[in-house]
Amino acid sequence: MEPDLDKAALVAALQRDYGLAASAVRFIPVGETAWCYQVTDEQGGRWFLKLGQPGAIELARAESALQLGRALAGLGLPVPRPQATRGGALWCWLGGLWLALFEFVDGERLSDQDLSAAALTERVAGLAAAIHGATGALAVPVPFTETFEVWTDGLRRCLAALEPGAGGADRLVAEARALVWPQRVALLGMQERVQALGDAARSQPRELVLCHGDLRGDNLLGDRSGRVWLVDWDGAALAPRERDLALFAGRGFEPFLAGYQRAAGRGVDVDADLLGFFLLRRNLDDLADWLGAVLDGDRPEPQRRADLDGVRRCLSRRPELEARIDRTRRLLAGRRRTS
Repeated sequence: MEPDLDKAALVAALQRDYGLAASAVRFIPVGETAWCYQVTDEQGGRWFLKLGQPGAIELARAESALQLGRALAGLGLPVPRPQATRGGALWCWLGGLWLALFEFVDGERLSDQDLSAAALTERVAGLAAAIHGATGALAVPVPFTETFEVWTDGLRRCLAALEPGAGGADRLVAEARALVWPQRVALLGMQERVQALGDAARSQPRELVLCHGDLRGDNLLGDRSGRVWLVDWDGAALAPRERDLALFAGRGFEPFLAGYQRAAGRGVDVDADLLGFFLLRRNLDDLADWLGAVLDGDRPEPQRRADLDGVRRCLSRRPELEARIDRTRRLLAGRRRTS
């Protein structure tokens, strides 16, 4: 939803901090942590602008994402380059919110159906391999490192708030209770399983590479020349490569992995348990986030209704995730037997 923003103030900030004379500013309804706009300057040039939503992401993480984006673009990778302000910073302030300006990529977000096409599978696999392979060449540190921790408090707090008798007469809380409470035992069991997988992963040495953390869907853009770009580096971390590869597990993983290995120039040993850990942990984290938002009575009801739809999606995906993990486990076991 477009914020109630004084666009004249935004245009003034672009002129003041970037020396950019904007002739048009158009809201783009994408992104969860920032409001996004397409900016057209007086010469007809186009730019992409992000304005941080209040409380959505820490400034340190946002700044790290900008630094990573600049470093990766400098290595020639298809990552939109953040533009520096007149003072050399990668962002500026607008009314207490951070603002960042990027080169514009004339492309479309890739859907899951798009990514199933053989040519795009090869390109995205090659992009993942290139990002991972760039770890040692980065000119900036990656401040976040995977610890294999599981956020248990979020789900447990939400379940406590859903106990029968809690929540008063709030209609959306009642709907969430009817949806989630009957599955609480299974959810807590899934959480224990993910904790065990994380403990096992932590106990073994792992090669850590730069991982994007959300290498799917809205974060992949296909441009008019067929090149695939990777955007939004807020969740980047040093982690096992399985953190990114897990998002492609299941049907179609075999050609993806083959393309990844061709691009990497070597065989890669993939741990099925790690793939399962990252897939299931993400589902639990998303569920706790959506559910916590539903339980927040201070949020607008239409937004809480959309959050409840997110809870439904997380719950409905559990059987599919298990099937994807099992399918990938069998594939990897078969590859090891024939290698």
